[in-house]
Amino acid sequence: MTTLSVATPPRPRARRLPPPGGVAATLNAVQPLMVAGLALVLLGQRPGTWRLGCGVAGLAGVALMVLRGQASFDLVGVAAGNIQVVVGDLDDPRSLPPAFEGVQALWLLVPNGPRASENSINAVWAARQIGVERVVRLSVAGAAYDAPTRSQRLHALADHELQASTMR
Repeated sequence: MTTLSVATPPRPRARRLPPPGGVAATLNAVQPLMVAGLALVLLGQRPGTWRLGCGVAGLAGVALMVLRGQASFDLVGVAAGNIQVVVGDLDDPRSLPPAFEGVQALWLLVPNGPRASENSINAVWAARQIGVERVVRLSVAGAAYDAPTRSQRLHALADHELQASTMR
């Protein structure tokens, strides 16, 4: 009896980007002042002295806490202050729960292809397993089990799986 052993490389696991740096945190601390400015421009609401003072104090406090002598501007760090990028593999359902940890809402956009339905279902199962509260999934117009195209029929499978879940 002959035994064949094949070594396969390990699949990539979910990984998180490092947290944003001091410049990114400081730029993100400007947001309350931006909202006050937008309220003035769009709604005609003048921000009070108290609101502006709190915004400036918050910005100054963040800057004092996080800025260091070697601080530099990093666009990825600024974006990461608002969005945390996590990588998972939709073809590997085991990599998805760690990627969804701490997530309350998931925007699911799966590339079209022969495994799109399976990929969507993998993500929905993992999201349900880890406790994600809401999933928004891009489907296709006319998705139904008896639709004329394969893509529409596959989307119907994934749509049904999401609708049958306990998530909103």
